[in-house]
Amino acid sequence: MPLPLPNAATRPEAPSDRLIHTLMALLCLIWGSTYLVIRQGLGDLPPFKAAGYRFFCAFLMFSVLAPLLSKREGGETPRGGLVLGMGLLTT
Repeated sequence: MPLPLPNAATRPEAPSDRLIHTLMALLCLIWGSTYLVIRQGLGDLPPFKAAGYRFFCAFLMFSVLAPLLSKREGGETPRGGLVLGMGLLTT
């Protein structure tokens, strides 16, 4: 069943150029620093333990963000089996 398209009255306002540039800079900083963190972390931790910590941090972050963003985005809550399957098979 296709989702209805929002009309002009319900469509949210587009973000400003300044906000877009700020968020892009933040993403570049986060993704760019990942290499440095991994390089430093592998000197202290074994690779699988380091990956486990990264996945756990991502789990904590997304478990907070997902409910907040789902209210804004709408849609149905996925079945538990689908969530579990995606989580296990996309690593």
